[in-house]
Amino acid sequence: IGEGRDFEEVRKYLRAVDHGVGSAIGAARGPIGLIGIGELPAAYKAVSAMPYLIKEVNRKDPAGAGPAEVRAVADQLLAQHRCDAADALHSRIGDLVGAGKASTNLQAIVGAALKGRVEAVLFGPDRGGNESAVNTAVLATLRGRGDVMEHPALTPAQPAAALFRY
Repeated sequence: IGEGRDFEEVRKYLRAVDHGVGSAIGAARGPIGLIGIGELPAAYKAVSAMPYLIKEVNRKDPAGAGPAEVRAVADQLLAQHRCDAADALHSRIGDLVGAGKASTNLQAIVGAALKGRVEAVLFGPDRGGNESAVNTAVLATLRGRGDVMEHPALTPAQPAAALFRY
């Protein structure tokens, strides 16, 4: 970008790369992390049509990096992405509990999950004596192709929270 190149030509090239990557991965749901130097990752993100790009980019120079280094950066990006996604879901559930579109009641969550009504479920790292019920909700949600994430704000007193499909 900074080597005297026409920026529109760079964007055109990045759009072509984005199209090629999108064609290669098909309907995969990501997430996709960006690793690159300078402003290149941000420029790519600005032109990308992929909905699952990770919000943060890593500006480490990937040239000469071995598989272990790239994997460490990818793990860091994915960990941050998981935290951000879990925080957003936790907030969304909190907003929808009053409308009946979400719940923090474990019994209601398990019942809804067994009926395939759970779009996403959060569970706490310490489930107290509710491990079996939380596991049932998690497995039923996965069977129903829902999302499952851990969130540190959930406690043994409130070990799960769920967003309903309908």
